[in-house]
Amino acid sequence: MLKADVNEFPVLCDLYQPKAHDNLVDLVFVHGLGGTFRGTWTADGAPRPWIENPEFLGPLKDKVRILSFGYNANRFGEVANTRIIHHANSLLRALFRKRIDCQERPIIFIAHSLGGLVVKRAILLCPTNDDWHAIKSATKGVVFMGTPHMGAEQANYLSLAQNFLSLVKLEQPVATNLTKELELFSTTMQDINQEFSIDVHRSIKLICFYESVPQRLPHGKSVITDRSAVVCHTSRSGKPRSFVHAF
Repeated sequence: MLKADVNEFPVLCDLYQPKAHDNLVDLVFVHGLGGTFRGTWTADGAPRPWIENPEFLGPLKDKVRILSFGYNANRFGEVANTRIIHHANSLLRALFRKRIDCQERPIIFIAHSLGGLVVKRAILLCPTNDDWHAIKSATKGVVFMGTPHMGAEQANYLSLAQNFLSLVKLEQPVATNLTKELELFSTTMQDINQEFSIDVHRSIKLICFYESVPQRLPHGKSVITDRSAVVCHTSRSGKPRSFVHAF
């Protein structure tokens, strides 16, 4: 679903709150390009997001609060011009307000596509603001789903950005002045991934998934390859899953 769920951004919405208030973990979902805080996690034809149904948590359902972060990712141009850092700042501010009375509660992020870059930039920004130190300390894990981590030269980042652009072209109009936006966005990806590979702490567990079913792109290319979907400069291995990139 590419249409926005709300008219105002950003939003950090409670999608599931256990009856008991002694939550052990905050599970924070972050969508990617063209996604929304509800639509990204809703299967085709389903009446509501699957993450609203606590049954997927199994025996942990009474100990987990589910939050979903939404930001304006409707158009490639808007994402490129707004910059990932602004979305990351919005995520941190929203988390701080939401967790003001439970700052030590563990956090696990689940991020789809470019949402993974938002999460990575947010973690890198935590030391810059006293209010955010606790968020980094509380972050125990990040699950990346089809997030580009490719540690390569600028040209490859530009090619990857063009793949994302092709995906968005399938559904909606594209912003003008694309060459400059693509260059800006590919540089942003490169900077975030290089900084994160140096700064990432062993206390944060990283799991990377990538799609094994090619997304409908020109020439049959995948949006994210297995090589790109594994965090560079770490021993973490990528895990293939049988889904397309925009699910």
